[in-house]
Amino acid sequence: MGSPQKSLLPRQVTWIPKSFVRISILILILFFIYQRIVPLSLISDGTDSSKRLLPQKAKSPPPDDPRYQDPLEYGPSYIPPVDASKVNKALVIGRTRYENVSWVDELGPDWTPYIYTVTTSTPLNSLTVPANVGREAMPYLTFILTHYPNLPKYTFFMHAPATQWHNDEIQPGDTSTLSLLRAFPARNLGKRPYMNLHCPHDPGCTEGVYPFSYNEDSFIQREGRVVWPKDYARLFNVPISQVPQWLAGPCCAQFVVTREAILKRPRAFYAGMREWLTEKGRVEPELNTGWVAEMLWHIMFGEEAHSCPREDVCWCEVHGRCEKEQKEGE
Repeated sequence: MGSPQKSLLPRQVTWIPKSFVRISILILILFFIYQRIVPLSLISDGTDSSKRLLPQKAKSPPPDDPRYQDPLEYGPSYIPPVDASKVNKALVIGRTRYENVSWVDELGPDWTPYIYTVTTSTPLNSLTVPANVGREAMPYLTFILTHYPNLPKYTFFMHAPATQWHNDEIQPGDTSTLSLLRAFPARNLGKRPYMNLHCPHDPGCTEGVYPFSYNEDSFIQREGRVVWPKDYARLFNVPISQVPQWLAGPCCAQFVVTREAILKRPRAFYAGMREWLTEKGRVEPELNTGWVAEMLWHIMFGEEAHSCPREDVCWCEVHGRCEKEQKEGE
């Protein structure tokens, strides 16, 4: 018998290129990650995306959503309005993913919260920032840039924790943020364009910052004041000769400011500061960039380089604890 004839038809290809398999696996992984970060309900519910930016009651997260099993991973229950010009009192907060800010819901309807999550994976309905640098300065500046010039009448810039040492004790042992905000006398809103919510002079006012006073240890420890004159000159667009010799103000980057005070500087100023913050944040310790910004807020909003109100005056204006009024009432 002769050998069987070979088929003239082309052999069918049954193998799959390795590159195709790798790409398919990568697509599946990316889809899984995206689904974890952005629930499908947010992109496939048929809602016009522009309408989601209007004031509305936020959707409750699905009870089986694993992101919400941890009670600390809290998403705000309210989507704030994009046009903030009609807002009377806004509350701007920067938080990490697991910082519990549920206390905000207890403030009442006269407050409008804008809660920014600085970490990459954000809870439902949370606002975001372009980069997680500069501590609270990044969400503060992002809020201003997003809403400029349609800003609230008054904006309180605060940290996320429900209690913290940055808060003054409204009552003995009470350092809750709720107590601090509720104690602020409504009659004093706008009394001064910028009001720091921390009254004690220590820390902040007792020493302050001497931009031109540093030594070899300052360089070794990469202290922010080493580059302070150059950074200040860049941010405020002034020559080095106009950099203050001494800056001081109460700590701790928690304050209320009027719309007019923010608008006294052009939007480009705040954009330039956020750009500086992003650049420096990639190479400088987080403490440095946030600390530099903390020592500049009062100057940005019209105060002198050295701005340390008397503690008793601050307690009266900010917390409603006025010694004179108390004595008259006795």
